[in-house]
Amino acid sequence: MTGCGAAVGPYPFTTVEPNKAVLPVPDPRLEQLAALVGAEEFRPARLRVVDIAGLVEGAHEGHGLGNQFLAHLREMEALLYVIRLFAEEDVAAAGRHTLPPGLDPDGDVATLTTELALADLATVERRQEKSRRQAKGKKEESGELAALEKFRAALEAGTPLRAVDLADDEAQLARELCLLTAKAAIYVGNLGEPGRAAEVEAYAALERRGAAEATRAVAVYGKLEEEFSQLGVDDEACMRAEYGLTCRGRDELLAAGAELLDLITFYTVEGTITSAWQVPAGTTAREGAARIHSDLAEHFIRAEVVAAEKLIAAGSPKEARAAGLVRTEGPDYVVAAGDVLTVKHSA
Repeated sequence: MTGCGAAVGPYPFTTVEPNKAVLPVPDPRLEQLAALVGAEEFRPARLRVVDIAGLVEGAHEGHGLGNQFLAHLREMEALLYVIRLFAEEDVAAAGRHTLPPGLDPDGDVATLTTELALADLATVERRQEKSRRQAKGKKEESGELAALEKFRAALEAGTPLRAVDLADDEAQLARELCLLTAKAAIYVGNLGEPGRAAEVEAYAALERRGAAEATRAVAVYGKLEEEFSQLGVDDEACMRAEYGLTCRGRDELLAAGAELLDLITFYTVEGTITSAWQVPAGTTAREGAARIHSDLAEHFIRAEVVAAEKLIAAGSPKEARAAGLVRTEGPDYVVAAGDVLTVKHSA
């Protein structure tokens, strides 16, 4: 789906070293802006995707090179749990070396969640020991110890921490500890073909599981997407129409990933280049300038801002200015989704 040439096999650990891809985020608005200003080049925002080998039972104890894979997972900002939902009897499911008798999304998710929860539990218990030593002799229990006990109770109950209501300081502690079940997540159901009753039922079960755990589910057709990627534009459109798949699975995942990470997109038009930038919601104009180049943030004076939709409707930057649609904002302005920023700086 990413075009990075990852090996595909019907058994665990086809992937040992992570496969990495940096993917452009589809953005029709960026293309409209580029056409509007006559840009010679447009640069889409990008997300980095890393394919990490699946886990097996006992991964938290190092089984199946589990420690190595868990370390890779801790580096990620969000996790996509890819769950086998296609009816292929010669392909092993998550967590088992033996071939499954049928589709079992609940069992597969449970295996993955359990292994990550057990790894988190070990991390929490080590931190508890350290915190108790530091709190020894003090009359009141520290807030950290209370948070760690909350984490432990949830993990022992099999509840991923992303499904637990955490206060800001608790969420910060979870990030500091790189707790895997606290990371934002999506359940990706990998189906075979549209309309297969068993697969539709299995995906519905995955959606129910996700709803109970505050985790979105997304359906993709991995094998079909691989086949589509080998076709020309017209042939791909024809094949997609036959299967009723109008949107590329990769595009759906990228959009879901941006939403999961609470990212917004803003734009810049510099000379002949129009660019899209994705930043966390709440980013200030100075921080957005730093995303473009550190010098812009350091020497930031002000930003000229106009909403992309208003700029497109006006027909040109000149007309947008004439209509009073362009405003001036300072360094603490919180960038809104769809803003077009022109950063003014002193050097």
